[in-house]
Amino acid sequence: GGGGGGGAGLLKRNASCCTLSHMLVCPPETVTWTAVREGYLKRVHTLAGKKTSSKLFWAVLKQNRDTLEASLELYSGRVMQTSLPLRDVQVHPHKATAFTITGAAGTPHTFSGDADAMGAWVVALQMVTHAHREFRRKSIDSAGELSELLASAQFQCVMDVVEAASSVTLTAQ
Repeated sequence: GGGGGGGAGLLKRNASCCTLSHMLVCPPETVTWTAVREGYLKRVHTLAGKKTSSKLFWAVLKQNRDTLEASLELYSGRVMQTSLPLRDVQVHPHKATAFTITGAAGTPHTFSGDADAMGAWVVALQMVTHAHREFRRKSIDSAGELSELLASAQFQCVMDVVEAASSVTLTAQ
């Protein structure tokens, strides 16, 4: 298939992208984060609702084990081209082969690929963003007393759900 990422799959729970994908030049701020999912994604640029261009990237969805903060890093070759922090974002599937990530500023980032990969990407993205929101809410509720046990349990739950969802596919809407 053309750039879908179907063969990428999920990584082991305690591995960072630089450990498993030793050829990537990871940014220092996320080098110790866990790679939740990686594979090819095509970033689609649009103007007035029409596709203007697209570019294929190696994408790595990473999550911080302590804060559950997440980021989607896009690589061209070995070098990271951009990183999309996934704080306060919404993930919207489009058809079976695309999704859009919209941040608090309202800037949409659209990605496409094959249906099997897109379903797994959407589930993984929704799970890590939800886990971080819940972690922040609970840490505010507990007046700043962060529990390692809570963080570990939430992270384990996210990884279990993402692993189970690796075979999920989207249906056309």
